[in-house]
Amino acid sequence: MPKAIIVIIVSSLITQKFQIDDSCFLNYVLTGWDYTNSPYGNNDKTNNNRNSNYSWAIPSTRNEANIGKYFVQKNWVVDGADLQTYTNLSEGDIIFMDADSVNNGEFMGISHTAIITGKDKDGDYEALECTNGLSSGVFRYVKVKNLASKNILFVARFMIS
Repeated sequence: MPKAIIVIIVSSLITQKFQIDDSCFLNYVLTGWDYTNSPYGNNDKTNNNRNSNYSWAIPSTRNEANIGKYFVQKNWVVDGADLQTYTNLSEGDIIFMDADSVNNGEFMGISHTAIITGKDKDGDYEALECTNGLSSGVFRYVKVKNLASKNILFVARFMIS
């Protein structure tokens, strides 16, 4: 997925007034919808079909566990991602986590996701996380190494054929 497109879609989704959860956020990024064209920003939109304007947009899968399963089935898991030293990561990579360590009956217990946005001023990888209960809204930037407590299962990279 082109990085410029991710930036446009993500910027649109995080600057709007309605709060969405991480599965909706990730679904809209991967299906190619910005906020104003999502059901949150457009009351007339009644479906979550992929945006046909983008050849890379995937079909809507709604929850993060199904998105994780889709990435595993497509073999888009970053096998070389070192989750001890946080190397071989890239902007746009998606981190799949079992944040609550509860058997939720979903694929691999996936219950949370974050999108790597690049490196911060300290040179550490940073991710955009969508979570409830923040005084600043639902989005925050967090160091990837600080997500380790949320039981990172794997990192996936969106591949364009």
